Amino acid sequence: MGAFGVPLTAGRSMAVDRRLIGYGMPIWADMSGKGRDGQAVIWAQMTFAQDTGSDIRGAGRGDLFLGWGQEAANIAGNMKDYGRMFVLVPRTSLTLAPNVPAGQATAGGGQTAK
Repeated sequence: MGAFGVPLTAGRSMAVDRRLIGYGMPIWADMSGKGRDGQAVIWAQMTFAQDTGSDIRGAGRGDLFLGWGQEAANIAGNMKDYGRMFVLVPRTSLTLAPNVPAGQATAGGGQTAK
């Protein structure tokens, strides 16, 4: 069970800094690591902010939940690498600041769109 109060889903639940990303927000994650066979893999998939952790502080920090057991622990141990996170926000929550060109909107309501 994650801090959001819902069961965690392997490969889809992300722990985030709650001060910057609200629970339930969809996050597109691109990252690399090693798969079950030790070969390099690229993870590019939709995840959801459903948990938090004491080591996750600041924008662009997250922890992808990969499941339970030794196999998940082995894969998670090999996923410590850089990646990219895109927090998806509804268009209605975007606002344009003065003198900001269209297409460079910022997220309103305390969410981060970086």
